[in-house]
Amino acid sequence: MSTKRFRVFAGPNGSGKSSLYDYLVKNKFFSERLDVNADKIAKDLGNKGFNINTWPISCSIAEFLQSAKANTRPNNNISLNYLQEKIAFTNSTFIWKGRKSYKTINTVAAYLVDYLTMKMLGTDGTFFYETVFSHQSKIELMQIAKNKGFKVYLYFVSTKSSKINWERVKSRVKQGGHRVPKSKVKDRYKKSLQNLYPALKVADRVYFFDNSESAPNRAYLNFAECRNGQIKIEQSCDEVPAWFDTYVLQELKKNKHV
Repeated sequence: MSTKRFRVFAGPNGSGKSSLYDYLVKNKFFSERLDVNADKIAKDLGNKGFNINTWPISCSIAEFLQSAKANTRPNNNISLNYLQEKIAFTNSTFIWKGRKSYKTINTVAAYLVDYLTMKMLGTDGTFFYETVFSHQSKIELMQIAKNKGFKVYLYFVSTKSSKINWERVKSRVKQGGHRVPKSKVKDRYKKSLQNLYPALKVADRVYFFDNSESAPNRAYLNFAECRNGQIKIEQSCDEVPAWFDTYVLQELKKNKHV
């Protein structure tokens, strides 16, 4: 049996997670293409629907609604009754027939992320998962995957300041991308970095990327790696980013791992 892998692309809003994923897939670093990505799911739901024809899972509306009920979020903007009335699943495609406002579409996409992730964790297939990584539940999800026999790979990308992330989020919105309030960008930036050290204890391998500069391809050169708790700095790296030193190296030293 081939090794099944749970590949997590993580980092604060605006760090470049999707761009990094697209680059690695385009350059054939991976052969797998199954990507649980809320932004991509939301985009498809706003058009013709989200198709899972190539996914190694079988789905149903009943299962999806059960999952949504179990994962109801605070400040939810749609009721479960409305969700049941407006969601359809036909020809391997989830179709949304309700309001297509930004907030509503993204809420439905978030429910689908929860559902599809747990379905994929019940298979022997490798898949990708994208997250801002600002909540403890993401580390718990990595542990669930590991308990189910997956090799867990974390690809973490950040910048040296949340101000950079905010500017990129604003630029993305102008190009039709999804918006995130400035306060959330700042708050999630710190929380995402704070979750890095705990994640080292769960992930089999972690790849670190800094995307502070806007030079072409700079984000795609990882400067460090962690395997089984051991950090390796790339020889080409003259100086590690401050965020990596603070939230990884210093935390490891505090806990006497290096």
